[in-house]
Amino acid sequence: MSDESTTYDRTGCFVAGCPLPGSMATSTNGSSQWFCHMHHGAPATSWADITARVSNRLPLLEAARRLSNLPPRTAVPSAIVQAFEASGRGAMLLVDGKRVPARTAGRHAMGVLEKEIRTPGQQQALETVKAAMASGFRSMGELIAESEEIGA
Repeated sequence: MSDESTTYDRTGCFVAGCPLPGSMATSTNGSSQWFCHMHHGAPATSWADITARVSNRLPLLEAARRLSNLPPRTAVPSAIVQAFEASGRGAMLLVDGKRVPARTAGRHAMGVLEKEIRTPGQQQALETVKAAMASGFRSMGELIAESEEIGA
């Protein structure tokens, strides 16, 4: 007899809390542990961090997947452009600074998101700083210079 709290979703990723489907196994002889493409091959010590980053970016991942599946030479729908721009990630839909068809934009966005999720770090931090600066936040250097002027 099993209660609902211990039931395992056999279509989902094996990692607890991951919202992605399980599509990859480490065994060729009938494994019951199916992982999503984000967790597959990652050390178990990083699973919680990966799951958190997947959950934080789930709407963007879903939009990128949908773009990737649109017919060739289809323009990126304006609602998706607006959603990416609203989240401060509009540049993710551009390749070399140019608008591209939906499939290309979706694959590019998925690649950027996968890198952020699997190997977070410097690039993501740099993009966050750039977005903050563009929205009017001042840099630490500007704040220090201003405080020195006030104290002088």
